[in-house]
Amino acid sequence: MKKQKDNEFLLMYKFLGFGLLLTVGATLLFNIIPILFRYSLYGQESFWEGVLVNLHNTWLDFLILGIFLNYFFKRLEERRKIQQYYENIDDFRFWYKEEATSKLVANIRRLNEKGLYKIDLSKCYLKGAYLKETKLIESEFMGSNLEQANLRNATLDGSNFKGVNLRSAELNGANIVNGKLRNIHCYQTNFQGVNFSNSDFKNAELVNSNFKNANFKNSDFEGAIFDNSCFEQANLIGAVNINIQNISRCLSLKNSKLDQSIKDQIKLINPSVFA
Repeated sequence: MKKQKDNEFLLMYKFLGFGLLLTVGATLLFNIIPILFRYSLYGQESFWEGVLVNLHNTWLDFLILGIFLNYFFKRLEERRKIQQYYENIDDFRFWYKEEATSKLVANIRRLNEKGLYKIDLSKCYLKGAYLKETKLIESEFMGSNLEQANLRNATLDGSNFKGVNLRSAELNGANIVNGKLRNIHCYQTNFQGVNFSNSDFKNAELVNSNFKNANFKNSDFEGAIFDNSCFEQANLIGAVNINIQNISRCLSLKNSKLDQSIKDQIKLINPSVFA
């Protein structure tokens, strides 16, 4: 379809170019080879001068109009494409099949290429989705399945992951600043080096996962569980509502940064997590 439209515009420009060439040629040769008839106005030089002047104006108008229409139709086509990508995502929502994953990823990539990063992906089946280095800023993932998904180095700031299944997903190196991560389900999930600053982890299941070098500065962990997860070299400065009993069941807090009062309480229960 695009190729056909490009060919149509090319034909229009060829026609315009031929008309301009003919008009300019006739103008340059006007005094050398006058195009005159014997009778009526056709025999008057002023008549043909007027014709050539009007032809110049006509082709100039046509050129300006053609450029404007080309720009307008391309913008319109671009908007239609973008709308189609969003509609495609809506069509595959609630479709829990492998085919849905590949279709969703393709439309996400296309929207990213258009500079669009806020996408509603709630209730979408994205198991095993390859979304490495994608940008999904302030996007909706609520209730989606991201099991085994690859989101390495993705930009996910401000996105809503409430209730999302992230089992065995790869998010190392991602940015999820101001993330909404309530009730997420993590198991053998890789969050190494993720920036979670100012995020909400209320009632999150952070189980048997890798949070090494992750940044949790000023995040909220009310009701979160940390069983058997690694928080080595993690930054938890300013984190609030950490349940001491829960975090004491993590695999490791070696070289992690914690407010001193919290660190002292953990050491009383399980000092080995700092070893």
